[in-house]
Formats: sequence, structure tokens, C-alpha cells
Amino acid sequence: MECTDNFLTGGIEMNLGIAGLGASIALKPMGDIELTSTLGVTGITASTLLGNIKLSSLIGTAQMSSILSTLKLGMGDASMQGLLGEVTVGSSGKVKVKGLVASLKEILDELIDIITEHTHPTGTGPSGPPMPPAAVKLPLLKSLKIGMSLE
Repeated sequence: MECTDNFLTGGIEMNLGIAGLGASIALKPMGDIELTSTLGVTGITASTLLGNIKLSSLIGTAQMSSILSTLKLGMGDASMQGLLGEVTVGSSGKVKVKGLVASLKEILDELIDIITEHTHPTGTGPSGPPMPPAAVKLPLLKSLKIGMSLE
């Protein structure tokens, strides 16, 4: 099959069912391609025996979605969201790992606070807070590395 004119005659359509009711492949006039599976129970499958399967866009996004989850690759960022959590890498370099109850940043911040404020019982009363280097390094870890890397 060949369409030698991109503008006047349009593209090529292959339909299963009237007007592609079951499925269709359309090569649009300006070169866009649409794959549609309307009635198929297994969806659209791509496979290869030896090579890669590659979908790419110079200035665009790629997204796969189902009822309960989404994977999105954007312009310098990526995200994966499920029913009970998400993982995101922003274009600024910040990473977000979030579950149902808390994010990784929230958990690490709370752990650092607990370690920084902890004391031990002694025979003469509670001990003081941690001494350097922990007393200096933990707040720096929280504000710089975790604060600038995680959401």
C-alpha cells in the first residue's frame, strides 16, 4: 500500500469493522500514525525477537495509562503513579517517592529529627543530645542533600 501524496489525497486507513469499530490503523496525511483497538480484549501488542521496541518523540511526551495506573515520560521528567503510590523524577532533578501514608522525604526527615533529639537515660538523669559530628552532619543532610534532592 502506498499513498504518494501527503496533502491532497490524505493518508491510508485500515479498518476492522465499519469505520474501524473493532480496530484501525491510520496513516494520517501529515505523517501521524494512529493505532486503535476498540473491541480487542488484549489491546495493542508490540514484540520483537532480538531487537528493541522504541517509541520516541523529539519534543513530546509518551504516556501509558490503565484504570489504576499511569506511566508518563515528559520533557526531562518522568512519573509513575499507581493506586496507592507514586514515583516522580522532575526536570529539576528532584525525586519523589510517595506511598499511601508518607513520602520518602517525610520519613527520612522524621528519622533525622528523632536521631538528632534522642537522649539516653543514665544514673544521673537523661544524657544530652548527640555530639559532633552527628549533631552537625544530620541537620546538613536533612537541609541540603534530602531537601534539595527529594520532594
